[in-house]
Amino acid sequence: MRKSEQQAMPHAEAQPRLTPQTRLRRRTAQLATLAALLLTTFTTPLAAREIATDCPAFPRSPTREEVQIGQANSRDRGLLWKLERDGRASWLFASIHLGEADWIYLGPTIRRAMRASDVVLMELDPADPATQVRLQQASKRKPEFKLDADVAEKLADAWREQCTDPRIAAGLHPLIQLITITVLDARRAGLEASYGQETAVAGVARFYKLPLVALETPEAQIDALLPPMTAAQARAFILDGLARNASGEEAAQTRRLLRAWADGNLDELERYGEWCDCMRDEAERAQMRRLLDDRNPPLADSIAAHHAAGERAFAVVGGLHMVGPLGLPRLLEARGFTVERVF
Repeated sequence: MRKSEQQAMPHAEAQPRLTPQTRLRRRTAQLATLAALLLTTFTTPLAAREIATDCPAFPRSPTREEVQIGQANSRDRGLLWKLERDGRASWLFASIHLGEADWIYLGPTIRRAMRASDVVLMELDPADPATQVRLQQASKRKPEFKLDADVAEKLADAWREQCTDPRIAAGLHPLIQLITITVLDARRAGLEASYGQETAVAGVARFYKLPLVALETPEAQIDALLPPMTAAQARAFILDGLARNASGEEAAQTRRLLRAWADGNLDELERYGEWCDCMRDEAERAQMRRLLDDRNPPLADSIAAHHAAGERAFAVVGGLHMVGPLGLPRLLEARGFTVERVF
């Protein structure tokens, strides 16, 4: 680590059909993928009499006509930078891990940048079955918390409120349970993990036959997302998260974050720490550094290495990795790139 770091798209009918966090958790697309995997593989009969039935239907695959309309009306969302060095251009796209239905249709500037690239770099590939298995295995190796009966029942109630049998969570790390419940709750506002930008980019990359390369390992992401904490800290963390969900506070914060991303409002993202209510003390600030700043230098190094190897890379990383003095645009500039904001 450097010393300073210590301080052209086919026609719409050919567009692939793209099928169907709590503060720090909303940016965990891979854990949302894990949740979806658990939901689709659970086979124990549901105790329907205990479970809410007013949840939204899960997304279906769009029809050909819907794809044509969606592609025709698509627009650029998020934030995109052009990275130039050694006579070549690579790209840095700020993604978001939840989305609205029409966000699966990537805008024209993004598609052109992907067509001009040799490889797509992502934190993890959300559709890779081996990645999903490694996420599950890595989370199971984390120390389990012995939850008291009161907290366990509150978690079970939260599952039921999301139209899901709590038995699905048997053996699942309590913090991942909270993440999954929060992702499910966002569905009531029309927000889906399957509408996140990672899913959309991965689908188009496969359509273009571009290789997908992970910038991180599932084990490294689990280490960042599940911080060391005592049972008492975990209890307080879970109860606080459930209360935020129940009050609607978490949903409001999520909507504000997604709107800032969709509008390309970098200033709002830069001020995230002022309005997220997620850095109230040193412990929370340390976790934010662990989740973002500590991961950014290796991510920048990996992007730079692919570019140095002669590849024109299209790198996709969560939007909050772009902000601050240790954000990826500034780190890549320090690595010799000319960095230009495109939108």
